[in-house]
Amino acid sequence: MKQIPVTIFTGFLGSGKTTIISNLMKYLESRHQKVVYIKNELGFEDLDVELIKNASPSVTAKKITVGALHHAPLGQLRNYLHQAVEEKYPDRIIIETAGSEGTADPVALSVLVTHDPLFFCDGLFAIIDAENFSGYEQLEDYTKEKTKSVDLVFLNKIELVNQERREIVVGYIREHNETSPIVEAPYGNINPELAFGIDMKQTEEPPKIKLYNDHIDALNYISDATFDKQKIEAAFAQLPKNIFRLKGFVRTQNGIEIFNGVHKRFNWIKNTDENRSNQTKLIIVGSKVDHDKDEIFALFDACRI
Repeated sequence: MKQIPVTIFTGFLGSGKTTIISNLMKYLESRHQKVVYIKNELGFEDLDVELIKNASPSVTAKKITVGALHHAPLGQLRNYLHQAVEEKYPDRIIIETAGSEGTADPVALSVLVTHDPLFFCDGLFAIIDAENFSGYEQLEDYTKEKTKSVDLVFLNKIELVNQERREIVVGYIREHNETSPIVEAPYGNINPELAFGIDMKQTEEPPKIKLYNDHIDALNYISDATFDKQKIEAAFAQLPKNIFRLKGFVRTQNGIEIFNGVHKRFNWIKNTDENRSNQTKLIIVGSKVDHDKDEIFALFDACRI
């Protein structure tokens, strides 16, 4: 059984998490992906869940009642995710949680997913409202510390603020998180090549995607050579800071394997029969990646056996 990617979105109430997820769902539907969406947030209305269902009818959407994830032992969370797989067997699971009192701890969820052989964590993302965010000072020290664990920070509602306000918000974020890349999400849009790892059903050369004016680009690295896995991991760690995600198929000593990396997190995933290519095909996603093409390609060339 193939591992199922789980993407976790966290952020304060009203930051625009559901809008961003709804926009991404349209892309996943166009790729014929079966998605389970789990929402855990304060409030008793299921309006956001209905929004997702209406926008993407093929998505299985469910809201978990207040505290159900927050207070449940990790074993119960694991059982719930396994139940979702047995009932729907999705291509992808998306979890949305505020990460505040009464809702699921996103970092604990990412750890749970990482250590379950049925899943892998495809990204832990924080959504920040650029218009209203005033920093993390109201949070407890323990919660502040967890803000460092996210893979990417997306600035939502960026179109509503000027450059001065943007710099102030980035300053707030950097007070407690000095390393996670910060990417703008104009009008609640995130480039799906950045948000998601490799499409397990993708059999052709990965396309370049350029959406909105987000300065996010993708490079394709293709080779017939065989690569050393440990050297690929080392190259991933040495990528320029403007590279946010690396994903694709790698020809190793064990055959074709799948590599999924975002920020400092990476996974090796067993290949399936859905992709029978014998080439290494990697997608490098980041900001203005063409500027670093020669350096990036040299890193991977040095990984050949």
